[in-house]
Amino acid sequence: MSTASRFITNNNISLCFLLAALTSPQPVLAYSSDGSVLNNSYFLYLSLLILVGVISIVALYRHRAHRQSEEKLQQSEEQLHWALWGSGDGLWDWDISSGLVNRKGIPEMLGYQPEDFDNTTVQLLKLMHPDDTAKVSAEVKKHLKGDSSHFEAEYRALSKDGGWRWILDKGKVVSRDSLGNPLRAAGTQTDITERKRAEEELRLAAEVIQSMNEVVVLTDKDLRIQLVNHAFIRLMGQSEGDVLGKPLHSSFSDRHGSAFYSKLMKSLRADHYWQGELWQKASAQQEILTRIEIKRVEQFQSDKEYYVVIFSDITDQKRREDKLLYLANYDTLTGLPNRALFHQRLSNTIERASDPNNKSKGFSLMCVDVDHFKHINDSLGHGIGDQLLQRVALTLKQQIPNTSGTVARLGGDEFTLLLPEFIDIKNLEDLAQQILTTFEHSLTVEHHEIIISPSIGISRYPQDGNDSITLLKNTESALHFAKSKGRRNFQFYNEDIQTKTLRKLTVGNQLRRALNNNELELVYQPKLDLTSNKIIGMEALLRWHNANIGAIEPDEFIAIAEETGQVNEIGNWVLREACEQAKKWQVRNFNLPVSVNISARQFQQQSLYKTVASLLAESHMPPELLELEITETMLMEDPDSAITTLTQLKEMGVRIAVDDFGTGYSSLSYLKKLPIDTLKIDKAFVQDLGKDKDDEAITNAIISLAKNLKLNVIAEGVENSEQLYFLKNAGCQQVQGFLIAHPMTAQASTLFCDEKLLR
Repeated sequence: MSTASRFITNNNISLCFLLAALTSPQPVLAYSSDGSVLNNSYFLYLSLLILVGVISIVALYRHRAHRQSEEKLQQSEEQLHWALWGSGDGLWDWDISSGLVNRKGIPEMLGYQPEDFDNTTVQLLKLMHPDDTAKVSAEVKKHLKGDSSHFEAEYRALSKDGGWRWILDKGKVVSRDSLGNPLRAAGTQTDITERKRAEEELRLAAEVIQSMNEVVVLTDKDLRIQLVNHAFIRLMGQSEGDVLGKPLHSSFSDRHGSAFYSKLMKSLRADHYWQGELWQKASAQQEILTRIEIKRVEQFQSDKEYYVVIFSDITDQKRREDKLLYLANYDTLTGLPNRALFHQRLSNTIERASDPNNKSKGFSLMCVDVDHFKHINDSLGHGIGDQLLQRVALTLKQQIPNTSGTVARLGGDEFTLLLPEFIDIKNLEDLAQQILTTFEHSLTVEHHEIIISPSIGISRYPQDGNDSITLLKNTESALHFAKSKGRRNFQFYNEDIQTKTLRKLTVGNQLRRALNNNELELVYQPKLDLTSNKIIGMEALLRWHNANIGAIEPDEFIAIAEETGQVNEIGNWVLREACEQAKKWQVRNFNLPVSVNISARQFQQQSLYKTVASLLAESHMPPELLELEITETMLMEDPDSAITTLTQLKEMGVRIAVDDFGTGYSSLSYLKKLPIDTLKIDKAFVQDLGKDKDDEAITNAIISLAKNLKLNVIAEGVENSEQLYFLKNAGCQQVQGFLIAHPMTAQASTLFCDEKLLR
């Protein structure tokens, strides 16, 4: 019995017996526990059963291990799938020899299902943008030949929705044969469409910034320049390399000191923003004014801080704005503040003076108007008039007692002086008199010696008004009062002037309704011929009686009508009424010429002769029965135009008389050119005849002048026999006045004519 067999007992049947039986060259015996030999066939059968069981167990173990491996592989694939899905990448494996491609996630990237793709490279080439195909193919061939370490390309692929998606394709040959030919390659594909879109937006933004007309500068937190655009280079005359790393304020003008820069930086630290206007040094040290804005750029990294600086050159714009501001606030002719700026300064002065903490006691206003400026302007031309106003402006500025005062031109020939801290009446009187005295000296303008006189109105704050409108109105009221007092004087505003102003306003308002209410009336004063002692004409005189005011003197309401512009309407009414009355008298065989006074505004109308012709035709009145009385002053305001107008009227057959002769400034050279018929001696010379030698001399001179010029002469305002006697002996042809008859209504005038002419 072999050694091996001895160890096999009934209690130790194992796989070892079966192995021994199969491998031993001698028979293997099995013994029971009592030492008897067991049957070998039995043990072989038993061993086979054991062997089958072991094999089954091993097979089952291997099956389980394989299944676990497959599960792990599937799990790994799922993890890879989800990893690729999470990253947005796709995976490909290309068997180069067969041309087959295994893809993961790539079809889905383009909106397709995996079954929509075949396993060839042709599929992707069909979807690739035609402009990208050649570039991608060249990159692939280059890598397959071994000329690059890996393959990488960006291209556009057509998605299922019809749009183009940008793909980043990266790959590498992972297997080559012994000759170096590529066998297999693998790689990834990434959708970079959003990145490309962002890059395009950044590129466009960069182009926009570079093409902007405004300067754009990027600085660090210390305002050191990091980047500039083309506009900076053009405007500042420096290249990008010249300024990189330099502080932004290195180009600031010296007009801005260190304090300005410190304040700017403090504002940036606190608010991360600053804007304003500042001067900068551009090319060739030329300084330009810029409007600048500095703002911090928000960053995700807290350790990085940048500021974007945007500015533009506003030098020319500022000049234009300053010019417009000047034009809006200053008179272009004299350089003085205009009405708008004057009102602003006046309001500011009132605000300061009314402040209880201000020790100011008030201030004064003076309105200065150049007397008879229109006559100078019309006779010598607007060029001379403008130069004269400039001289007046300069003279008034020199009279201002302190530098805080203002001289303004409110319009035309009217100037206003604002005099802070100047309210003492004596001081104001001295200043007004000084202005009057200064203008007593003649001014030379282009070889013309011109003597002018001002009229001055004065008001004080707070005595004469608490607001700018009231103060200026009262000052102008004082000015008008000064003019009414004969000009070349000054007047303080007072309650009496206010009363007169209110009266003027009331009369003006009532006058607007006078014609419609039939309140106006013509009265007639006879003219007596001293040779025949007969009535040879009537003068139509306007009267007005208002139910609320009562009777208003002609001098008062006609002056108001001149100012309000109603005088033309009233004047036409007077002409119509006078023509109709003259026609009525003609029907009664009186044939009395009627004289009508023409206002300055009427006479200045170029259509006056057309109006007169129309009224004559309307009333069927012979033109020789109408005489128009024009004042001497009106004729001299524009002699050439006066000659034209009078000639037109004269050619119509209308008679012309010069009223108030001797009170104006007639030029004899013009007087002889005027187509006139009669000179009227003003009553100012008549009233003292027999008492005043000067008036007698002037009257004699006028009568003599009229005779020499072959003109009729008539004296008005004859009220006593002494005056009548003098005039008759002096050779005066006609007279009118209370001595002959008072003005009468049309009906009374008719009765008067019936008595005087028919007896």
